[in-house]
Order: sequence, then structure tokens, then C-alpha cells
Amino acid sequence: MKSILLFALLAIANLVSAQADTAGVNKFITMFKSQLSNFQVGKIEEHYDEGYFKTLSESDYFDKDFEVGITSIYQKCAGKDETISKQEINSFFEQHKSLKIQRKEIDSKMTDFNFMKSYLKIRLYSDQLKPQYENHGIVKSSYNGCIEVIVLDLPSGTGSVERKYLDTWKKTEAEIFLLAKENTLVHLDQKFEKAGTAKTGEEFYLLSSDTDLFLTSLILDLKKANPPAGKFGTLISIPNNTVIVALPLNDKEKIQQFGLSFMGLTDFMYESKETKPISNNLFWLTGNEVFIIDKDLKNKMFIYPEKLKALIDK
Repeated sequence: MKSILLFALLAIANLVSAQADTAGVNKFITMFKSQLSNFQVGKIEEHYDEGYFKTLSESDYFDKDFEVGITSIYQKCAGKDETISKQEINSFFEQHKSLKIQRKEIDSKMTDFNFMKSYLKIRLYSDQLKPQYENHGIVKSSYNGCIEVIVLDLPSGTGSVERKYLDTWKKTEAEIFLLAKENTLVHLDQKFEKAGTAKTGEEFYLLSSDTDLFLTSLILDLKKANPPAGKFGTLISIPNNTVIVALPLNDKEKIQQFGLSFMGLTDFMYESKETKPISNNLFWLTGNEVFIIDKDLKNKMFIYPEKLKALIDK
């Protein structure tokens, strides 16, 4: 993964054509539907063009009226041969089966806060998924383009926690977020590593992992990951679920140039077919504070935070 990211950093590659993407998606859906018939999931309602199917009955794998996202399994199968892809699909269903068993066991103890509290963590998602979580889940938005969701971290996967348990546990949302944040950060020890320097001088740093589902939650306490500190702060982005990117700003005259380069890199990683997108927004880190950098796309300009603008105008 890091070699792919480094390649992206130093030579932004062309994305595959839309036609090829469509053909690949259609091929995957045909194979997925064929494999689906091997599992007793009952009747379903197809929404494959929207990236999911809905169960119309309960099974060993899913509850009734459950929306099963297939974007992640498509990403795992992308570029792999049919045999490997079928193995990935089979693992996908078996994992859901195990997760349902675990959830059933956990459900019997959900009212016992002392038992449940160690399972609570925060996972970062794109704010495009907010409608799926905000009605019943425990969600907040601290950063533009992202949402923080309280989840149960179980051996076979994660699942969001229903808001109704706040009353059962006699806990406030703030208390749960604070506890979940502590649980999440204590297990994260990754540090930013320099990935490379572009010919034009940009020094890119990555905080990355292909396996840690909670890596991007380090945005909640970036200093723990030792981000590079530039004289004029540091550009930060969270393009997908595997990486946080940083670019220190040490030359006032190159902030606009570096910002454009960083935006291109962020967009490239955000659109990657091998990962789950989070946000293509840009942020500015100064000290322990993180600010959004807005974009005026019509006039092709950045709208810098007041603190950064003051440094630039000095």
C-alpha cells in the first residue's frame, strides 16, 4: 500500500476510464449475485446501483430489513481473478455470520454498561454516510466532510451502537464519546513517516495502515502521531480509510503552490478504488488546532483560516 501511495505522491497516475469502471462493476455484480445464491439469506431487495442490497427476511447472516453494503467487498475484489474474488465474497458472508452470532451474544449484555464499555470506540466515516447512522446511532461531526460514529469493536468486525442505550446506561452522549475516544486512542501507536519529496519541494508524510480500522481516528489527537510541524503550520487531509496525509509549510511564498499540489494528491487518494473514501477536504494544523481550508472553486482560490491568512499577510 505504501508503495502505491508513494507513487501517487510523486507521479499522480491517470485513473482508469469510466467505461472500464462500469464494465468492472457490472462483472463484479454478476459474480456476486451468482455467489449469493450459495447462501441462505432469504429474499432480498436489490439496490446494487447504490452499493447495497436489503434483506426482506432474517437469516443466519443478517437481520430482517438490514441494508448490506457491498462497496467494501467490491474494493477487495477489484483487480483480482475470479477464484480469489469468489473466496473474498465467501469470506464476506462468513464474517457477517460470525458477527451476527457475536452481536447476539453481546445484545444479551448490552444493558450492562460495565461489561460493554471496553468495546466502545470511535470510527471515522465520510459524512455522506450520515443518513445511515444519525437516526439510530451515536454520531457527531467535528471535522467538515467526516463523521465520528460510536461503534462496538468486536473480533469479527464493527457495528454501530444504537442511541437508545444512552438512556439504558444513564450516560450522556459526551460521556460516551469521551470514553470511546480513550478506548480508541490507547491502541493507536502509528507515527507519521516521510513518504517522499516532490521535485518542486513538497515533503509528504503519511500516517497509514491497511489493516487498522481506527487509524483515521487519530485525527482526534494528531499530536499522538507526531505530525510534521512547518513554520507556517501543516496541511492535513483524510482522503480514505487507510491514511492521513501531511505536508509541512515552511515557505510562505509556496503555500498556494503546495496547497494545489496537496489538493491534487488528496483528490487522487479520495477517488482510489482500493479504499473507502472519507473526505477530500483540506485542513490546516497549527499547534494542536485543526482548521478547515475552504475552496472557492469558481475563482480557483483557497479560503484560508484567519490565523493562516494572518501569517501569509505578515
